[in-house]
Amino acid sequence: MSESAINAPKGLLRLIILDIASKNPVSGAEISKHIKSISNSMWTPSPGSIYPILNNLQKSECLTEIYSTDSNQKKYGATSKGKAILAIEKEKLKKDLVSNIYYIKIMSELLNITQDELLKIIKSHLQK
Repeated sequence: MSESAINAPKGLLRLIILDIASKNPVSGAEISKHIKSISNSMWTPSPGSIYPILNNLQKSECLTEIYSTDSNQKKYGATSKGKAILAIEKEKLKKDLVSNIYYIKIMSELLNITQDELLKIIKSHLQK
């Protein structure tokens, strides 16, 4: 599916990039592949979305370039500043997640979906 198959919240791609880069150095192509995998192919960010964010994170000293001699590929790793910002942003994201759970509850009420049916829908999407 295309990049627009889901409507990702503003800033989510930036956080995902920081999170991935905080674990291991990563290339832009690896970021795209990882997101495609965790989203069940519903979201594959394009290089035109990923690389400007990588550049901005690098300029703001949240990421550093790491050259892989074995693959001759540029990779990015999170700096201590990037990891600190990520920790703060993850706390905010937890609050957003709770808010979205209430929106989902309201939507399920509107659609006359029982809690059990809603849980089945959620589980089916998480297991893909």
